[in-house]
Amino acid sequence: MLFTRPHFIFILSLSATVLMSTVTSFAAGRTYKSTKEDMPEERELCRFEKLMRSPEGNTCVYARQSGGNKVFVGIDQLTKCVVEFQCKVE
Repeated sequence: MLFTRPHFIFILSLSATVLMSTVTSFAAGRTYKSTKEDMPEERELCRFEKLMRSPEGNTCVYARQSGGNKVFVGIDQLTKCVVEFQCKVE
């Protein structure tokens, strides 16, 4: 007998592993999106107003173009506030 039982099992599992890794899958996938993702979010311009400093980190305060509630963005000590950005409409 050329191979013993453990050798045969090892060679068989090794061959199966090699064959499985070389086989290409032809299954088609489909990604579903909710209807909320299809609708663009309304945005407005938010402009930098002031920087509030604290030991934990800084907070950038932005005024909305529409005059609504202020937008607060927390940042670390080394980051600078962005002058303006598009924020979500309330």
